[in-house]
Amino acid sequence: MFNEYKDLKKCELYVTLVDATPYSVQEGGQRASNLEVRDMRESQSCASNDRPILTQTNIDANHENINIVHEEDYGQDDDLVEQIDSETSYHLLYNSESNDESSDESNAKEGQIQIDGENQSIKICSLFVDCYLFRRALEKYSILREFSIKYIKSDQSRVTARCVDYKCSWMVHASIVREQGAFQESDLSAKELRRRLNEKYNMDLPYHRVWRGKEEVVSTIHGNWEDSYMKIIDFKDELMRRNRGSIVKIDKESKEGKSHFKRMFICLGPCSKGFLLGCRPFLGLDGCHLKGKYKGVMAAASAIDKCNQLFPLAYGILELENIESWTWFLNGLYEAIGLPNGLVLASDRQKGLEEAICRVYPSVEHRTCVRHMYKNLKKKFCGKSLRRSVWAAARSYTVRGYNTAIEDIKSINIRAYNWIEDLGKKLEIWRRSQCSIVCKCDYITNNISESLSAWVAEARERPVLDLLDTIRQKIMVTMDKIIRMATKWKDDIEPSVKKYVRNLSRGLAAYEVQHCSDSKAEVSYKGQRCEVLLTDGICSCRKWQVFGIPCVHAMAFIFSIRGAKWEEYVDLYFLVEKTTVAYNLEIAPMPNINQ
Repeated sequence: MFNEYKDLKKCELYVTLVDATPYSVQEGGQRASNLEVRDMRESQSCASNDRPILTQTNIDANHENINIVHEEDYGQDDDLVEQIDSETSYHLLYNSESNDESSDESNAKEGQIQIDGENQSIKICSLFVDCYLFRRALEKYSILREFSIKYIKSDQSRVTARCVDYKCSWMVHASIVREQGAFQESDLSAKELRRRLNEKYNMDLPYHRVWRGKEEVVSTIHGNWEDSYMKIIDFKDELMRRNRGSIVKIDKESKEGKSHFKRMFICLGPCSKGFLLGCRPFLGLDGCHLKGKYKGVMAAASAIDKCNQLFPLAYGILELENIESWTWFLNGLYEAIGLPNGLVLASDRQKGLEEAICRVYPSVEHRTCVRHMYKNLKKKFCGKSLRRSVWAAARSYTVRGYNTAIEDIKSINIRAYNWIEDLGKKLEIWRRSQCSIVCKCDYITNNISESLSAWVAEARERPVLDLLDTIRQKIMVTMDKIIRMATKWKDDIEPSVKKYVRNLSRGLAAYEVQHCSDSKAEVSYKGQRCEVLLTDGICSCRKWQVFGIPCVHAMAFIFSIRGAKWEEYVDLYFLVEKTTVAYNLEIAPMPNINQ
């Protein structure tokens, strides 16, 4: 096997040790050795990337396994990830009782360590040239300490990994340091800060003094928690004065003769007008828990623009998630936008939200997130075949395709079939075959709302006034950025739509078109045939009607007609003009609240 390297003066050989079990030798060893070769090649090809990567993690357990498992090698679900069992005595049990569905990255920020890429020693404030060197160092680190890692996220700007044993809480997160040497940990714990002060200045301060000092600094930067509630009325008045048409509501409750803040709703005028004039009538509803001194829930209603980008419509603070609080929030939303034609509300079935939608918007289409639906199903019935069939049923645009997938589910597991049939008796829609053709949006997940929660994840730890103002500022900057970009577009169609059509047109040669007239045809592909009516914007596959952009069958028909332009068959929602209208109104800047 070394004949091809006999002429080399120097050859590096990497050997991975595995457990002496048939399972480990057969699967784990091969996977780990392939990974080592691949990472060597990646690091050589990307050596020119000079962006530093900084690591953060919390290590609190020893580990037994050594195989390296990449998430991209498997599906998105935990049941598709192969694991090698380890003795639980080598791990600290991890049991989180938090209701917050925050990202795994935030859970890694309790403590921070640095890993040197050359010798895998643990240091404070070490930097890596790029993500490839960091991953290579992390893999060597795990091998030396004999445990397995699984990559949660891995791209050019961030890397998140955790122990493959679900019982262990070990996790590491690394991201780009934008300015060389300008690293600052915004969530540095008092315990870690006390240790650093002792290390750098030889000051052994009491923990409570360090904690109080940190709280004073945070209050100076982001404001005092109690003062933020006292100033929230002034913040409301200033928002409404500077942004005409805004709906800002505050609900208070009386305790011991004093008025206390309970909940708040904000829908800025430029956002409501932009949504009604330029966005598809699709809204994702979501709530995420606050992480600061006082608990609560940040509720949000998010739309999508023509580029499938996040368009924040309304947001607010609720005391908790229940029928009463969500009904109050949706009443504010109804006051801001009314009942647009074809409105669709999507959610992942938060507590009380389903009943609140039935009260405020009883006639609208309510889609439930299929990803969350499948997670509930997976708790009782799991398996790769079942997963594929469930997603096939959800993604099918036609009733016939859905019925075919449902029959597959019935043959796989009759109890899972009955569970899905019981779900179908409710009003929620989780499959595309049920989606209306007015909204021109085929989303069956609630990722758009969860994107907003991730967008403001850092601000959720701040006082309520700073949180609300940070969201307002982010919306203001985003709207200005997109309108500047839209003014540079020269065509009438969105660039994202043009890219979609360009990718779609690459395989049109395999489609056979049989013309009936200039506007009617049959399009065949691999034994499947669809009817296309260009004038009416209809294809029997139903994707064109639901999505608003010609499907592959319609594109094959259009490209077969001399002089025909596919741009003429795209729905009006995807015109550049709509984007300009949605982002044309600016959100007024505001001074500091103390001014």
